[in-house]
Amino acid sequence: MAPSPLECAKLGIYSAMRKLGIYSAMRKLGIYSAMREQGLHKTELARRLDWHLPQVDRLLDPGHASQLARIQRAAAVLGKWVELRVF
Repeated sequence: MAPSPLECAKLGIYSAMRKLGIYSAMRKLGIYSAMREQGLHKTELARRLDWHLPQVDRLLDPGHASQLARIQRAAAVLGKWVELRVF
């Protein structure tokens, strides 16, 4: 059984994951998955968001630290939402 978030925090795993940006990358993967489900290309997402294509590229780049508000906006355009939990 996987350790709880509290146990991970005690072990320092949570801190390491935050530093690596894993949670941000997971949100971005969710955006990408929603695009794939809908058969949506990056150009169409850019049009719906009224953004330039490089902005969408950065949004989907797991190595880029996107603002949560931008991820939330993209999710909303795709009919999804971002859930943030504090344990």
